[in-house]
Amino acid sequence: MKTNKLWAIGLSGLLMTAGLPSQMAVALSATEVSTKAKGFTVQIDGDGGVGSGVLFDRQGETYYVLTNRHVVSQDGRYEIQTPSGDRYPVYYSQVIPGMDLAILQFNSKKTYTLAQLGNSDQVREGASVYVVGWAGSLPGINERSYQITDGRIRSLLSKPDDGYAMVYNNEAIPGMSGGPVLNEDGVVVGINGRATPPEEKTGTVLRLGIPINSFVAARKKLPSDGGQQTPIATNPDRIETSTNPPPVNNNKAPTAEQFVSLGGSKSGKQDYQGAIEAYNRALDLDKNNPDAYFGRGVARSQLQQFEPAIEDFSQVIRLSPKNQFAYGYRALIKVYLQDYKGALADSDKAISLDPNSPNSAPAYGVRGMANIGLENYQGAVADFDRVIKQFPDQADFYALRGLSRGAAGDRAGVIPDVQKAADLYKKAGRTKDYENAQTIATSMQSIPSSVDTSSIFRVALKAALTSLKPGGGGGGTPAPTNNRTETTPPASQASTGNIDRTPPASQSPPGELKDAVAYFNRAVDNYKAGKKPEALADLNQAIRLDPKYSQAWYNRGLVLVDLGQPDQALASYDRAIAANNRWVGSKLVDVYVSKGVLLSDRQNHKAAIAAYSQAIRLDAKDSGAYYGRGFSYYKLKDHRRAIDDYTTSIKLNPKGADGYLSRGFARYERGDLTGATADIRQALVTYKDSPGLHLALGMSLYKQGKREEGLKFAEKAIDLDRRVTDLTFLKQYNWGDRLLADTDKLLKNPRLARKAQSSRV
Repeated sequence: MKTNKLWAIGLSGLLMTAGLPSQMAVALSATEVSTKAKGFTVQIDGDGGVGSGVLFDRQGETYYVLTNRHVVSQDGRYEIQTPSGDRYPVYYSQVIPGMDLAILQFNSKKTYTLAQLGNSDQVREGASVYVVGWAGSLPGINERSYQITDGRIRSLLSKPDDGYAMVYNNEAIPGMSGGPVLNEDGVVVGINGRATPPEEKTGTVLRLGIPINSFVAARKKLPSDGGQQTPIATNPDRIETSTNPPPVNNNKAPTAEQFVSLGGSKSGKQDYQGAIEAYNRALDLDKNNPDAYFGRGVARSQLQQFEPAIEDFSQVIRLSPKNQFAYGYRALIKVYLQDYKGALADSDKAISLDPNSPNSAPAYGVRGMANIGLENYQGAVADFDRVIKQFPDQADFYALRGLSRGAAGDRAGVIPDVQKAADLYKKAGRTKDYENAQTIATSMQSIPSSVDTSSIFRVALKAALTSLKPGGGGGGTPAPTNNRTETTPPASQASTGNIDRTPPASQSPPGELKDAVAYFNRAVDNYKAGKKPEALADLNQAIRLDPKYSQAWYNRGLVLVDLGQPDQALASYDRAIAANNRWVGSKLVDVYVSKGVLLSDRQNHKAAIAAYSQAIRLDAKDSGAYYGRGFSYYKLKDHRRAIDDYTTSIKLNPKGADGYLSRGFARYERGDLTGATADIRQALVTYKDSPGLHLALGMSLYKQGKREEGLKFAEKAIDLDRRVTDLTFLKQYNWGDRLLADTDKLLKNPRLARKAQSSRV
């Protein structure tokens, strides 16, 4: 007994002599680190960038947030969202000289958790570290989400650029810049923000962070926090920003990271074309920037530019072979393309990289969709179980799991899932989705148990996957303003939208937001008075007061079209669609039709067809939507579908001359001269003095062998407007290839040549 006591005393003394605590510390688990870090990691959103930040200090009611300088380097309005969901405006930053760091501040009486800043000098190569932050869009997740990735320190640089001395192999994606790098105790040892150049041998890109000790030392040399501050919202009323080099930090050239952050901001506003331009600028500065490729891939997929998006995510995988997010997004695009086997392979790869990581949840969701496409419904249910555990507020996954259970024969599992989806849809203001889910839940309760409903759910799932696409947008080649004249199939028979005052009280925003309604109504008055810039300013203010004011977003799009800003207009239409929780569904048809018209004018006809198809799903009797879709099919030379849509449009609106005119042109391209002649004659009843229609009718008659009658109509056309003898003039009015080629030959007829010559005299 005496020996044991002496041994114990000796061990205790040895530990104390070595400077170690007698009770050894145990590292936190990844989950514990994540829980701890989530309490002090904030989300940053602004006109000029998006990112993450660390709550690290409080003085009275003023909180201080550390982030990357490049996150807030663009002029504009910024907001900080705390872990509890509270949002605060930010108007000042303090830049840390020589480092890609900035301090933001906001005021609040609430109590928030502050991060513990550690000693980064104790970090060694091989040490485990975690990176956390608020990531941008993930596969199947259309909102920013909190993410944690694990890895190890690979290197510590002695001559860092912009302060970046820590090199580690954690994964990160746009939106996580400015987030903390943590040790195994959940203590902040660095700030994440940049990627390394590719390694020479493997081509792999690693991540860079700024040691926290570098910040602490530099901060001691700064003026007091109440002293020299830089305004980052010199124009807080502005919504749109440009991709010009940032005004803050004028002594340094813009960096790729700044444009990546700007691209994230524009994507957040659904200005996907603007986002692509920002990411392109980033790649001009750094051709191997994985975040720029990732962000551009997301933006391209939103514009349904799927093949280029796949190329972008393949570039991310080349640079970051273990990036689960990139594999997951590439898999999602393959679901859109109905390549379910390819989607399964990519999602399997994403999951295999770390099956138990929270980052694998989106990949499980995409694999669930792929399994639906491959009719493996039990597998789909298991996959959705995993993603719902990580993202319990995502309504779509509950809906898909419920339908998959129904397809697998589990009737009892359908109702709770679909009802949960309905509740979440209602909370999010997705009225149509709520009504559909509620209808399914109610119907299932009344169907006898003896009825096999599995086949119904399988059909519903197939239809859902077939129609699955991300939110649309612009992105087509800019085209001249569409000239609607009677000589050509017009771009759309439908109205592109009229600005009206706010809906009746029963459909208006809640009372506490009545100021937004007042701004909206003043915008309408300004627009009708011809004061379009003033109308835009009022609509911007209405939206700031109520970001989900659908009608304000829609009318903002209409005003932007008039002001010659099509990209911003498309983004506004998409915001109206996304926020449609206070507006009757019939009005949403107008948004899709207006979007289709604008996309068609810009020659992005595939996206226009998608928009018109959405309008038709909402209202199968909207003649303008059929007409617009028919025109886009016509421009894509799918004349059969164009004729089908024009025919439906005519049935719904038999007095519409444009429908006959356009169907006649499409029929000519298909070689149906009899039908073309009948339709163009009908259009001439309304457009009696149209030179283009007289020439087209003359051509159709001449081609049928009725040469004398055809020549007379052609001569009448020349009398009305000699320019019809110029094929370039006819091309701008969308004459088809066959009609142009035949007309070129007809105009060489000596009789018409003399007529044209005499008309010039």
